[in-house]
Amino acid sequence: MVGSSTLQDKKRVGRVLFEYTYVEVTNSGGRLEGVKATISSTSPYTNVIQGAVDFGNIAAGATVTSLDTYTIRQDRTVPFDPTLLIFEFTSLPIADAGADQVDVPTGTTVFLNGGASMAGFTGSLSLSFNWTITERPLASTATLSDPLAEQPSFVVGQAGTYKVDLVVNDGVMDSVADTVFVSTPQLGGLNCGSLVLGSIDAEGGVDIFRFVGAAGEVVQLTLAEVSGFAGTADPRGTLFAPDGTQVGGVFDGNSAPLFTLPVAGEFVVSIAANTLIHTGGYNIGLECIVPASATQGELVPGALLSDTIGFAGETDLFTFNLN
Repeated sequence: MVGSSTLQDKKRVGRVLFEYTYVEVTNSGGRLEGVKATISSTSPYTNVIQGAVDFGNIAAGATVTSLDTYTIRQDRTVPFDPTLLIFEFTSLPIADAGADQVDVPTGTTVFLNGGASMAGFTGSLSLSFNWTITERPLASTATLSDPLAEQPSFVVGQAGTYKVDLVVNDGVMDSVADTVFVSTPQLGGLNCGSLVLGSIDAEGGVDIFRFVGAAGEVVQLTLAEVSGFAGTADPRGTLFAPDGTQVGGVFDGNSAPLFTLPVAGEFVVSIAANTLIHTGGYNIGLECIVPASATQGELVPGALLSDTIGFAGETDLFTFNLN
């Protein structure tokens, strides 16, 4: 906890009057935020001239010098007794929204935890919580299960990044907001058969996806507009080889071009609005066509096969032989 302030200076201001100035405090406990202090005296011979000081945030084990000072004036006809000074410290409660959660699959229920939050000096250990989703993907309608709970949850229904702020109150004061970010693999990997719902949330925004391919492999990239992109605006994709050169031409939304990969390695797909100023949601899918491996069986002339697409982005492959 914070200990009494350190005497910095004393000077004579009259025949029998001295002024004492205090400016430093030492924190022997955990980190503190918004530390303020007041000084008072129980002696009629010790008058407080400046008794309120703001120390700001103090790290664990740190000694902090304030920008302003305590100043007291002592009648030196009576011995100065510093034990008659009363130092009172207050601090804000500290919100702790927990660690960021990354690469969360779309459709996952995410649980938040504010249990590491702390009360201030004068507050109660019984904290109240107030969570708010302050940023979310364009098409998201995510809501918290209980914004006032210590451990609320929400469903990551859309790909992208979610920003959630937590403010706690210890019965006396509100804390400064602490933020936790929850993000999906939107700017990460594409796998064969995957389908990712993404969004361009700001003018000039560019989303980046990656996948690993082999030389000579044929892949199909499907790009489809889902929402937004007013008028003639569309999402537009570009494929880049591992060395940064462009593969094929650009492709707009609601298209599914085929690409033959020139080399082996990690390929990059960039998605942006074709106008660079519009925003909206889109689907991006990756299908690996060659080398083909029949996952559903062989087509025989005159025969009819029945099958299903069981999940978003699934690709069924069949083989057949002809002269």
